[in-house]
Amino acid sequence: MGLIYKLMKRLNKIEKNKLMELQQGISYKLNQQKIGKIYLALVEEIHEKGVYIGRTYMDSPEIDGVVYIYSDKKNKYRPIYPCKNYRLSRI
Repeated sequence: MGLIYKLMKRLNKIEKNKLMELQQGISYKLNQQKIGKIYLALVEEIHEKGVYIGRTYMDSPEIDGVVYIYSDKKNKYRPIYPCKNYRLSRI
């Protein structure tokens, strides 16, 4: 491989990393606007007692994170659960 090819490949990787960092910041700011709002979440699994893992209608399994649903109600597993977004985690 030529020097120019290696240099272009390296520059593309650097640019991709910069764009990914920029996108993470944009996503974080957009997600902050969701705090305090109530969304319906599809429960996919029980994480532990009183904690369920699910997704809202806005979440894609391949791209987005998951929603942790905390409930002190015993044996109240429902496939769709209203939940209030009160915290945002950054990966």
